[in-house]
Amino acid sequence: YWPIQLDFRQLNAAAGPKSDLAAYYHAWAAHPEEFDPSPMIGLEVGDEWKWISPLFRWDSFWYLSISEVGYVLNRDPGGTSILDDAKKRSNAPVAREDRREQNLVFFPVFPLMIRILGYIGIPAVLAALLISNVATLLTSCVLYEFVRRMYNEQVARWTTWAWLLYPASFFGTVAYSDSLMALAVVGAMWYVQRQRYIVTGLIVGLTSAMRPPGILLGAVLIDGWIRRRWLSATIGMALSGMGLVT
Repeated sequence: YWPIQLDFRQLNAAAGPKSDLAAYYHAWAAHPEEFDPSPMIGLEVGDEWKWISPLFRWDSFWYLSISEVGYVLNRDPGGTSILDDAKKRSNAPVAREDRREQNLVFFPVFPLMIRILGYIGIPAVLAALLISNVATLLTSCVLYEFVRRMYNEQVARWTTWAWLLYPASFFGTVAYSDSLMALAVVGAMWYVQRQRYIVTGLIVGLTSAMRPPGILLGAVLIDGWIRRRWLSATIGMALSGMGLVT
């Protein structure tokens, strides 16, 4: 599967260039009628980064667009999607709703980290992969030690292998925020086990600005109430939603 890449430009002729994402995204925001409702379809990283282009697809470009140009609200959500056009050709009913996608739905921690690394001279494409893969490596290390302390080395070893060989773990190597989310989950469990509920609350608060399910991680702080660590657990709970403010 790896070397086979369907060029979606045959479905979306206005999919734009293979590089210079900022210029392309600004053009899409300014002239929505010229682009398909899913503007990132068919995009590829080009030039010297062509060799890692399989690691950048779909949502990867949304994160990169935020890191480069920030959040942009397209106030003209008209148009129809490729799916709508296919339904029209087959005489199937088409729902009358706005389908144009926005980068506003993507949470800020991952693109913010990409931008921060950009300030020290690391290209956005490389920064995105660096963040994802380092986070996956750290997750594996923390998970191993977490399970080893609870059980033994054999259980920890098998747990870590299961985490790394699980098919969806592939997303821990691409330009997605999944690896950061995984690191936050394991980190929160690590500090809950040590009854460090305020630190856990800070981690959960950061996680709630990574992905939509992040706020649900705050449920681990119930452990503090069960142990009657009322003050620290309550402070942790209060901190757990701070990411939503962003």
